[in-house]
Amino acid sequence: MVRTLDVDPAALDAYERSYESSDRPKISVVVPVYDNPAGLERTVRSVTGTSFEDYELRTVVTPSSGETLQRAEALAAEFDRVAVDTETEYETPANARNVGIEASSGEIVHFLDDDMSVRDGHFWTIAWLFDSTPVEYLGGEVEVAKESGSDTVWEWYDAHVRFPNEFFMNWVDFCPTCCLAVDRSLVSDDVGFDPTLVSGEDIVFGHRLSEQGAEFGYCPALVAEHPARSTLGGVVRKGTKTGQGLYQLYHHSEADMFDRSPLLDLERYLPRADSHLPALCSEWDALDRSERAAMIGIHYVERLARQWGYARRAVTERVSS
Repeated sequence: MVRTLDVDPAALDAYERSYESSDRPKISVVVPVYDNPAGLERTVRSVTGTSFEDYELRTVVTPSSGETLQRAEALAAEFDRVAVDTETEYETPANARNVGIEASSGEIVHFLDDDMSVRDGHFWTIAWLFDSTPVEYLGGEVEVAKESGSDTVWEWYDAHVRFPNEFFMNWVDFCPTCCLAVDRSLVSDDVGFDPTLVSGEDIVFGHRLSEQGAEFGYCPALVAEHPARSTLGGVVRKGTKTGQGLYQLYHHSEADMFDRSPLLDLERYLPRADSHLPALCSEWDALDRSERAAMIGIHYVERLARQWGYARRAVTERVSS
């Protein structure tokens, strides 16, 4: 069961005014990054620009060389609470988070992606919720921001369908790791992310903790911002990566995701509206007929990209075995 957690502004304000660092939980922010120096800087400057001070920010770079690592080291030199780790064994975001968990020391571990930004009050809200409720696994909302200035159809699509976190938590038992905070006790004793997965590791992680009886909470007022994908290529790359992760979930993971291989599911190749698209798409009821048709069409393109990613991963693993 997922508890919806509301924020009482007066109680949160009183919490901030009475805050004593020695009596309150420290937050470890873990940010995996791969070949994205600009996105990393965006996230680091956003986190360090908040008024909350009882935190550490661990950026975990994979691979461990290049411009991204140089930018991470420069940011760590600029900000006292920022540290740099590297991950070389699997070179996946999943294992980068494991490295960050192991290197961190906070009672709360908060995961963000390398191109996210947060508002002032974000970390105060997390600390207050963990202090005042029994929550152990806390998911927030992700606001997809259109930033290219051109307002492309791809941005419009991405802003409408990406990160329906309340739906994910209530129906799929997970929150994407771009805005997830967990109690340190949940990731102790070697409980972390499957390091082999290139995508979908947050699903497996959430399922495992749900089965263990962790206290799940969703707070719609806890908002992080993610830039929208502004090109067809961005949408296709997202679908391809998701498909690769789906292959791993079906063939190698403990997650029980499918009754049969998605490659054998002919419906996945047909240009139709997925039954769950209205649940994924914010403001579906407000869209007119042409907008719904556009949404269905772009979602079909992304679904084909997922199938391609699945097939490519299958061929790659067969060739390498």
